[in-house]
Amino acid sequence: MKQSMVYVLALVIVVSGVGVSSLSNSVTTTRGQTSFTTTSPSSPTTAYVLSPSGLNFSISINATNLSSNQWVEITASLNNTLSFNNNITATLNGYPFLGYHLFPNPAGYWESPYLFVVLNGTYSAQSLIGLGGRGLAEEGGSAEGASPWSYRFSPNSSNATLTIYECGAPCFNRTVGPYSSSASVVVRGYWATPVRTGNYPSPPHAFSPGEYTVAVGDEWGAVLVLHFTVQGQAVSSTPRVCWFADQTCSS
Repeated sequence: MKQSMVYVLALVIVVSGVGVSSLSNSVTTTRGQTSFTTTSPSSPTTAYVLSPSGLNFSISINATNLSSNQWVEITASLNNTLSFNNNITATLNGYPFLGYHLFPNPAGYWESPYLFVVLNGTYSAQSLIGLGGRGLAEEGGSAEGASPWSYRFSPNSSNATLTIYECGAPCFNRTVGPYSSSASVVVRGYWATPVRTGNYPSPPHAFSPGEYTVAVGDEWGAVLVLHFTVQGQAVSSTPRVCWFADQTCSS
């Protein structure tokens, strides 16, 4: 059974069932129950958390002040801080809140490891746990019919080779990559709360002056948040989301 990752940071420490076994050229980690962590941003546009497994989960935004017709660009990445291969078991049920997909390229093979949401107001990471539910708000899977089983991160790198479970005729495991774990999305608009939809989400509200929260959760239960301000008068603009990985936009 796939297990969930536990993250640790100096501000909040929650550890449950963490084990690490080391080989001469790789490390394999196993984890206990899903937990969460909060963090202070390393800068107004960047936040990160380092896990016991040696993965650094980070997010960034393009600006902290926007007008109502501008886009906020969100980027997430996982980086192996170890000097040898780092094997991480995938888990698709550990997301801390209901969110929208943020997949690295090629999106069909990753099918994870991040979900995001943009909210009106100022939220802490802890207050987001369980918001709207948990997991992916959108229906459907990858075009390739594949799901990740594990990630092998290269030494001191954000690149990972994926072992995927793919079903055609018949189902089988195979290895693809390495691919970069970095993923980006641009958003003009926000959600009151994450809601389940049948396809790509379209933010129900256009930006208006005020404070906003960008939240990104990874599949092992970590949450990172950043905040930005929309200034000036509200102008007419169509709420929209565009994903870089699959080169699509919401209608």
